[in-house]
Amino acid sequence: MMNVSAENPPDLSPMNAIIKYLQERITPEDTPADRCCKWQLDRVKQVDAVSITRIFSPAKVKAMKALQKQCYYNAVAIALENEGFMYVEGYLLPRECPVPMPHAWNKDARGNYFDVTTEIMLEKKPGDAHRFAVFETKDGGILKKWLHEMGRSPMLLFYLTSVEHLLK
Repeated sequence: MMNVSAENPPDLSPMNAIIKYLQERITPEDTPADRCCKWQLDRVKQVDAVSITRIFSPAKVKAMKALQKQCYYNAVAIALENEGFMYVEGYLLPRECPVPMPHAWNKDARGNYFDVTTEIMLEKKPGDAHRFAVFETKDGGILKKWLHEMGRSPMLLFYLTSVEHLLK
């Protein structure tokens, strides 16, 4: 057990908050959800997002539509509509409310992470939250299959847990 006191406070860094969040979700039963959390723990990395205005032209940004509370769908649509763009899944840790939220966003062909859902729908700046990526893909086949079979339901990664060979 860790010795936490006023002289030795716990490390409450955003990365440690995500690690703790994932660890607390693992049960001894070794369910698909447990395996998914373990897989995420091995791969989680903190990433910085840039504004969508650095990715797209002002005209395209103005014309963009994002569905509220549909980050997974929005991110899949962006990945499928833009050559070389990736779908990214992980966790958002808002600075004003440090509770991890499963979330999806994108990465462009130059490696810039960006989040259409929070920037357009919530009018948040990229720096308003920490982002932790656990899964990235530009495999249009997987994205289209998930979209067709699952509609707008969350977490492509959890969907793929049953076909673990795709995650290697």
